[in-house]
Amino acid sequence: MRYAGIDVHQSMSAVYILDENGKQESAFTGRGPWPKLIEKLRPEGEKTPLAVCYEASNGYGFLHDPLSKFAHSVSVAHPGNLRLILRSKRKNDRLDAERPAQVLVLGEVPEVYVPGQNVRFRRRLITFRSKAIDARTRIKNRLRGLRRRNGILPEKSLCSRRGVDWLAALERDEPTALERNLLLGELGPFSVRIKRIK
Repeated sequence: MRYAGIDVHQSMSAVYILDENGKQESAFTGRGPWPKLIEKLRPEGEKTPLAVCYEASNGYGFLHDPLSKFAHSVSVAHPGNLRLILRSKRKNDRLDAERPAQVLVLGEVPEVYVPGQNVRFRRRLITFRSKAIDARTRIKNRLRGLRRRNGILPEKSLCSRRGVDWLAALERDEPTALERNLLLGELGPFSVRIKRIK
């Protein structure tokens, strides 16, 4: 078994590979698209199985899927727990790649659960929808504040289409009308977007 630790960055990643005895086999830095880095991890003619480990970070699933196609095992380590195990204050790309490889050899990887691609997609969609709802709520709250500042009695609720139409039809002085119209213009697209996300 060969053990590879990867320190993942946006445009560059460091890789540290240990042999079956835990001795350094190779270390390199990869730039550019992930397929090129993956090709370096599995050199042509190499038959020894490869175990891979890297720290969880934003978007850790995009790397897990292609690595799982050829690696014997792929572990995603919890960053905080990994630092607790190794208790090292030194930090650089090579060391950050070496640490996951070392815990792989020891069999002590503090793994995080990596859901399937469909589950990750649904979670991202739920988060996206939640943020759109929050943004729409902020706009509605600003419209309510505008209405209160101008002494407009709340005849209709802004939570309904009729309430928004009622507010849009009110005639006010130009500065207030401009602010109201701009806020209403922002509100419409968010409502359409939220309906599209199921």
